[in-house]
Parts: sequence; structure tokens; C-alpha cells
Amino acid sequence: MHYLRYIYLLLVLHSAACAVKPGAAQSGTNQGGTGKVENNQTPVEQANSAQPGVASSDTAHSAATQPDSTPPGYTPSPTAQSEMADRGQAQLLTGVPFMPDELTFAGEAVPLTDPIVRDRLERELIKNVYRHSGTLSVMKRVQRYREPITTILTKNQIPADFLYLAVAESDLSPIAESAKAAVGFWQFLEPVAKEYGLEVNKYVDERRHLERSTEAASRYLSRLYRTFGSWTLSAAAYNGGPTAVNNNLRGQQVTSYYDLYLTPETYDYLFRILALKLLIENPERYGFSVPAPEYTAPTQEIEVRQDVNLVDLAKQYNMTYNQLKYFNPWLLYRSGWSPSDKYYDKNRALNVMLEVPAGKVYRIQVLK
Repeated sequence: MHYLRYIYLLLVLHSAACAVKPGAAQSGTNQGGTGKVENNQTPVEQANSAQPGVASSDTAHSAATQPDSTPPGYTPSPTAQSEMADRGQAQLLTGVPFMPDELTFAGEAVPLTDPIVRDRLERELIKNVYRHSGTLSVMKRVQRYREPITTILTKNQIPADFLYLAVAESDLSPIAESAKAAVGFWQFLEPVAKEYGLEVNKYVDERRHLERSTEAASRYLSRLYRTFGSWTLSAAAYNGGPTAVNNNLRGQQVTSYYDLYLTPETYDYLFRILALKLLIENPERYGFSVPAPEYTAPTQEIEVRQDVNLVDLAKQYNMTYNQLKYFNPWLLYRSGWSPSDKYYDKNRALNVMLEVPAGKVYRIQVLK
């Protein structure tokens, strides 16, 4: 009869096990009496609850429906930045970045009520938000270059929003070069660069000179605006060429960039600029933290009116050749030399010598 007792005991244990289904949440406590409640949240809910101060997905949705009323140049308080960062991170957990209800480029309204326009902007936002390391690097460069670029643009009556065109063109890298040999901050081709007064030769390439290239870009943008009477179309023409934009406006019988069907690059071009504007002006909203630079080397500008050995010049100001190149990326590292060149023997490996044409003055940044 002992085996009957064993069978009875097994049946009791089996019934108890069936009463507690695997994965089912218990009321208040688990069987061990530890007070732990099993978690039936979705992965997004778990991620939200795991981060103190991060809003729920409902809060994220609410934040996403608010208009973007942040004025240009506004710097939120540390508390506001923290709250915005929390909302931005919560929004990113849903997979779709924050979309404003209102937006302008160079004072011209973006028609975000048009679902096609909204979709195109959203796609560019997604690309750049999730291109995290590249976008963060751009944001750091903007801290260095924003003031000198916008000062020159404003002086030439070009809207400050064209800073973001330069960002879209080159990521604000002075040594950026495209497959079509467009170079520098504003990605000028050599013939256009020379047309607008930039010097390009074996010693220097002023397409990599921040101030000189921005002055040239300002003149070109002014010309485009006189042609189109619209900053939005001027930006499109900067990328696609004025002839192509004009032909498409006439052929498609429209007057707005947002109504044009263009080649893929120009079709998305302004939306990349707009996405970068949103990200750079509100980094916390999109989950980025961009602290102020901890250290900036103080420099001064000197004038060079005659041929000079760049290594010797650097030593004169307690610099290395490497540092001189960093502050003056328009001084070329290497070009093709021939025996007929003035400093062929010294420059065979790199341009140690800088040849200064008669009457020319180069302004070079050196350490203070």
C-alpha cells in the first residue's frame, strides 16, 4: 500500500504545479514571499521604467505633438536640458524622432501639413539621429565654427540658417572632398572656386579656408537669390545647379522647391539641411549630450608677405608643423612637384616652403 501513498503524493504535487502557470504574474508577492512582482511589460515599457526620469511612451507621444517653438539661439537651463533629454530618449525608444509642427528655413515656412513633406523630413531625421557618432562629431565641430560662419553670412545678408547647408555639404570638415573633386567647407569645384576669388594651387587651397570660402559662398548664394527670389530654391540650386532647378520649375509648372520632383540627391537635400538644423539647435531633444569644449587653444593672426619655410615659421611661434597645419588646413600638405618648381628640392616630400606671389599677403593662424 506504500506505493499508493507515493502515487497520491505525486498527484498532489502535479495539481499544485498546474495551479501556477509559468510566466504568470502573481498578486502582490511571489511564492517565496520576497515581494518581487513578475514583469509583464513590453520591451519599450521596460526600457522606460529602467531609466529614472525617462518619460513613458505616452508622455513621449504627447511631447512629439507639441509645436517646436524654441527660438533660435535659445539656451535652456540645465533643468530644462535634463527634462528635454529625458523626453528625447523616451521618444527614441519608440523608434521615431521628435517631429515639430512648425519649422522654417531662412525665414521661409516649411509646409509640414503636407504629408509628403513631413515624410521626407522624418526620413532625414531618422538617418541623422541614428548616424550617432557622425552626427555627434558634427555637433562638436559646430561649436568651433558656428560663430565665424554666421558672422560672415550675416554681414553679407545671407540668413544664418545657411550654416546648416555647409554642415550638409561637408560635415564642417575643411579637408572634405567629394568623388567629383568638390573640396572644403562649402564643397566648391575648382573652376567655381576660382570664379569667386579663391586661390587654388600647389601651395594653398582656399576652399579649405574658413573665412575665405564662406565669403565666396556668400557671394554665390546672393547671386542665386537674385535669380530665384527664394532662399529655399537657392539652397536647392546650390546643390543641383541653377539651370537644372530652373528647367524643372518650368517643366513641372510649379514655383516651390517642396513641389518639385528632382534627382534623388537634390530632392532630399533641403530636408537633410532641415534635419541637421533641428538636431543641432535641440540636441537634448534627440538624445544627444554635447558639452561645451573644455579647452580652446588661443591663436593670433600673422601676415606673411614673402616666401617662408613653414617648419621654421612654426618653431618661431613655439609650434610644430602639425599644429600649424591644424590651424591652417588651407596650406596644402603635398602636391605634384616638378624639377622646374622654385623649391623643388625642399618640397619634394611635402610643402615645407610656402611661395608667396609678389604683392600677395597670406594671413596665417599661429599660437599666441
